[in-house]
Amino acid sequence: MLLELAERGWRQWCDAVTAAVRDRAGLGPHQVAAVLADTISALSVFCDLLGHVALHLEGDVDLERARIYKTNAFAAAGRIVDALDRAGTMTAGQLRNLITTAISLAAALWQASHPTPTLAALYEQEPSWAHVALDFEPQLGLLLRATAAGLA
Repeated sequence: MLLELAERGWRQWCDAVTAAVRDRAGLGPHQVAAVLADTISALSVFCDLLGHVALHLEGDVDLERARIYKTNAFAAAGRIVDALDRAGTMTAGQLRNLITTAISLAAALWQASHPTPTLAALYEQEPSWAHVALDFEPQLGLLLRATAAGLA
């Protein structure tokens, strides 16, 4: 079920990116990064599941279910690349790398920015450690803009 939710998240992200760039052209790296950060940040369940997909969910199903997930995830990623390629100035290769960065960062940053009750209590007791419970969307956007600029 969780893998199905992650698969649905890929479709939702693809639909959101496609809608966000539908009538746009000439998007530079910073605008592309903003679209990716804004759209993925709106998908809290997807962000929460991204880290778990690679660690557990893909490996805990049979081969055919894993194949279905991968097929659909790669297809959605490909459609995201196509939509951004039509709307922007980055190359398809740069966009693929930026999407890989986006999902990797979203997976890690989501977990850090949504600490467990135990860690939230610890951060209240040790405020100097609370920086790890960062603000997800601004941090993701900043890192994606820097990555997009470097890739371009």
